Amino acid sequence: MAPSLAGINSHCEGPLLSGPMLGEAGATFARVWIQARDESPLTLTLHGPEGDRELSLCPSDGEWLCGVFHVDGLLPERSYAYTISSANGATERYRLCTAKEASARRLRVAFGSCFHYYDRPAPIFDAIRAEEADVFVMAGDNCYYAPNE
Repeated sequence: MAPSLAGINSHCEGPLLSGPMLGEAGATFARVWIQARDESPLTLTLHGPEGDRELSLCPSDGEWLCGVFHVDGLLPERSYAYTISSANGATERYRLCTAKEASARRLRVAFGSCFHYYDRPAPIFDAIRAEEADVFVMAGDNCYYAPNE
């Protein structure tokens, strides 16, 4: 391998010169970037709750021995382990976690301040209830009470 491909964070041995680096991880997928030691085919072995499975990648000098494993078909909000191997050996086990489902990542926040409370419900709370806010942030002045008469 050409010395110009090696960097400060290079591995001294094993299947990878650099990486792995976890990229985008959604609810059902993850991307794992690598830079291989040479053009030997690489195998990513995913160890998960559904069992083990393998993905293959063939690095090339034309791409600076870099590649991305596209790991699909994962379950939301799960932890997986993976190793990468080639004719040059295997990496340690690394961890990746998938995101929550998109519907679980939505949150409705209501903001309010400066309400009057004179022995009756304040309309601001009716509006918050109607909007079905998950969180209410009372900012600024909280409330104004009627002076004792």
